[in-house]
Amino acid sequence: MILELNNLELEILKVLIESRINQLNPEIRRTDAPDYRKFLERDQEVLKGLLDRLTPVATQ
Repeated sequence: MILELNNLELEILKVLIESRINQLNPEIRRTDAPDYRKFLERDQEVLKGLLDRLTPVATQ
């Protein structure tokens, strides 16, 4: 799938993903349900991967 975003859209998407990642940290720490914790951790890893893909590597 190809999704074209302008610079503003890209920055907003990155901020939203970063915000959700930050929200997941305390939620993961607070939950006592192992299955739910795994679900949240998986989501967090997927979001981190997306964020990495949205952040271009600096070229020299």
